[in-house]
Amino acid sequence: MTDYHAWGVTIFPDDGTDPLIVLRADLNLVESTEILAHELTHVIVGEKEEHNEIFELKFEELHRVYDEIANTIKVAK
Repeated sequence: MTDYHAWGVTIFPDDGTDPLIVLRADLNLVESTEILAHELTHVIVGEKEEHNEIFELKFEELHRVYDEIANTIKVAK
């Protein structure tokens, strides 16, 4: 059975065009920064790296920057 409850996905087209990142529309600010950092890491390390050590190191680096940015944004309630 396939799980279709992903928060984000990165699609690498077979024709070699730019990857496409898709995020759920109902993510809050904290969730969206983490998921976008995760998906952008897929683009940075490439399709073949999956979730290995290289992926994790790059993700942590990028996620740290996204957290810093998110902490400066004031969200209206």
